[in-house]
Amino acid sequence: MAAATNSSSNSLLSALDRDPRTDLRLGRARIQFGGRSGKRLCTTTIKCVHEGEEHARRSGRTSDVNRREFVLGSIGGGAAATLPAAGALANPVELGSISSCSPAELPPGATPVNCCPPPNSSPIVDFQYNTRLPQRLRRPAHLLRPDEIARYNRAYQLMRALPASDPRRFSQQANVHCAYCNDSFRQANSRSELQIHDSWLFLPWHRWYLYFHERILGKLLGDDTFALPFWNWDNQAAGSPLANVIPSAYLNQAPLIDSLRNQQHLPPRLVDLNYSGQDSGPIPPDSTQRAENNALMFQQIVSGSRTPSLFFGQAYRAGDANAPGGGTIENAPHGTVHVWTGSAAAPNREDMGTLYSAARDPIFFAHHGNIDRLWVVWKTLPGGRRRDPTDTDWLDAKFLFYDENSRLVRVRVRDALTTEQLGYSYQDTGNAWASARPTIVAGARNLVSNAAVDSPAKLRIGKKEEEEDDEEEEVLVIQGVEIDCDRATKFDVYINLPGADENTSCNVAEYAGTFVNVPHFGDRRGGPGHMRTTDLRLGISDTLDQLGIKDARNIVVTLVPRGVGRLDPIKFKGFKIEYE
Repeated sequence: MAAATNSSSNSLLSALDRDPRTDLRLGRARIQFGGRSGKRLCTTTIKCVHEGEEHARRSGRTSDVNRREFVLGSIGGGAAATLPAAGALANPVELGSISSCSPAELPPGATPVNCCPPPNSSPIVDFQYNTRLPQRLRRPAHLLRPDEIARYNRAYQLMRALPASDPRRFSQQANVHCAYCNDSFRQANSRSELQIHDSWLFLPWHRWYLYFHERILGKLLGDDTFALPFWNWDNQAAGSPLANVIPSAYLNQAPLIDSLRNQQHLPPRLVDLNYSGQDSGPIPPDSTQRAENNALMFQQIVSGSRTPSLFFGQAYRAGDANAPGGGTIENAPHGTVHVWTGSAAAPNREDMGTLYSAARDPIFFAHHGNIDRLWVVWKTLPGGRRRDPTDTDWLDAKFLFYDENSRLVRVRVRDALTTEQLGYSYQDTGNAWASARPTIVAGARNLVSNAAVDSPAKLRIGKKEEEEDDEEEEVLVIQGVEIDCDRATKFDVYINLPGADENTSCNVAEYAGTFVNVPHFGDRRGGPGHMRTTDLRLGISDTLDQLGIKDARNIVVTLVPRGVGRLDPIKFKGFKIEYE
């Protein structure tokens, strides 16, 4: 598809100025960046894809965007900082009371349920470490011994048998996720809803959630050494037992079984970490699926997440609009495994495939155990700035959980920065994907030249006078992605592969990352109805290096919708390059 010319650039920019809801509809979008020394300009042509077919409707819209209009401080040669140091005014998100809880809006066909926790009968207490507890070792679920499975099974029997009003009962534990994820809570001293997805709160909140869930199970067993297992789906080893299938413990033990799982994905079917939300075409050979999974993990955890903001997600402070943007790990593999596990036959992909019901499946806690483990692993990987955010608005964010003694406890992010602080660690199972860089270059390395636009001079961007910092990360930002919260939505991003389509593998050097929405009905973020608007941020420095085009004058970015078939086209408002 040819690049759009400059002739319509003013019309698009003026339209965006007049109406902030002007958007680009994404079926397949080809975005060209041009400029010098990696400081790129943007032009677009758009093609819509619907029901798996390409309807040749061109938008004819083009935007020439000088980087200096987007990146704070770039005129003077400075780089934008996505996770700035804390300012003079502290604004951490806080849940001050569970009394702010309101009913969650549930999807059609869902059994009515009150997701709000029982009221606390005693004052809130601040979390304190219990240094007398033994260290606990979380082991991979596929390697659990029979005695460990029996103990795990017994713990859930006891949890399910608690009175309905007990905040430690399994149904109440599952509803904690529903309340925090479907906007049932309000922030302290604010009318703003509290949402723990699609921002930098995602990882620490879920760490705390699993911590208390684990401690409750241990208390019920009378065993302080009890530790939750983790679902080691990133482990692509072919030996028996397999790590990257649904573990047998969740298929053979009544308290751990959930009938609302995708029946097409039971063993020996391997987990698809880049799952589109639809099963179509032949099942790939296991060797192909393993290679795809390793490639997905490499891009999301190694190559595309070399700074805190890229891995954790965007800053979310008190009073901010929800969903500023999730990190790479939250999109995939987190989101894809949720959707892969949930039942495609259920009206809303219950249980795991939609957030209000996800924690009703005990495998949720094993899934998030692995996500938590990957936070630990990410900080040990070479390259980039792999460290926790230091912003006090992140460190001092506060949540409320019932503990093993049914006390309502206030916790802070800063108290859960390492697993050792909380008394547990993970068994080392290796991370072969960390070196699984795709070597296949599917397309040409330099696809676009200045001839692709009418006037190269108009596309020239002022570059920094000094040399770039080697540690500076080039970030592709897809702005204003507008989606229906209730629908599983996914699109993949490729660099210099304009022919990429729904059949293109992620196991190619041009693959730059993915966007995934796990349905969460009742979400009121971002606009009327169930629509939300967010940004997707992808680190592309390593990808450009691998393709040999870090200093190319132009690159082509292709967005490929996955599994959207009958759904409305994805819309986005623009794109830019930032440096951090």
